[in-house]
Amino acid sequence: MPSSLFKQQLTNNPDSLAITDLTSRRTWRELHARVTALVTLLQTEYGIAPGDHIALLVGNRIDHVEAMLAGQLAGAWVTPVNTHLTASEIDYIRHDCGASLVFCDNSHEALLAPHGTGQIINLQTLGPLPTGTEIDESSPCGGSMLYTSGTTGRPKGVRRAKPDTVGQLLDRMRQAGRNFGLQGGGPHLVTGPLYHAAPGLLALYDLINGAPMIILPKWDCDTFFNAVQQYSVTTTHLVPTMFVRL
Repeated sequence: MPSSLFKQQLTNNPDSLAITDLTSRRTWRELHARVTALVTLLQTEYGIAPGDHIALLVGNRIDHVEAMLAGQLAGAWVTPVNTHLTASEIDYIRHDCGASLVFCDNSHEALLAPHGTGQIINLQTLGPLPTGTEIDESSPCGGSMLYTSGTTGRPKGVRRAKPDTVGQLLDRMRQAGRNFGLQGGGPHLVTGPLYHAAPGLLALYDLINGAPMIILPKWDCDTFFNAVQQYSVTTTHLVPTMFVRL
């Protein structure tokens, strides 16, 4: 049975914009191909099995979203790591969560100690991906495990309850989006760091429901206004400080 991932968009407008970080962009067809290819890569070449753990040290880039989604669809627990931490702080989280693989980008690869456990994969130098196989929605799904800020001691990992299968995970993401009014009706603008729960997960839920995702590389008032106008943004997530600056 074909996967329901982006099914409506792939049927109705496969070559329209699905996601952009204002530098690169993907259509729905391209995004689906990238995500399924990463799932296949994780499961076959990198040996990620259900229940394993991976970490992301990636900025506000398309790669972050693709890897976050692919990891969970591959059955892994995924921890997005704060990209503003020091090398030693990152090393602690990497080891504490038991990540057998860390995805990174060019800007943050140097922060990863090469002597640490697990594989380090730079998404920007990964090269051509294999053709992905169709996602089996009856297979075990993964989940997200985010870390607290560590204001009272070391950061602590918080595992979000997850369902059993990939199909149930996608259904839960869709319903979570609808609970917040993120029903995929129009472009969603990411204004904060993708490693944070609210901007990262809410945007992912809206994307799963069919909303193109527009990612600001970092917060800037002019870039915010320009993106809203250029892409006719309908939903976003802002914090009080951003309202003050606007």
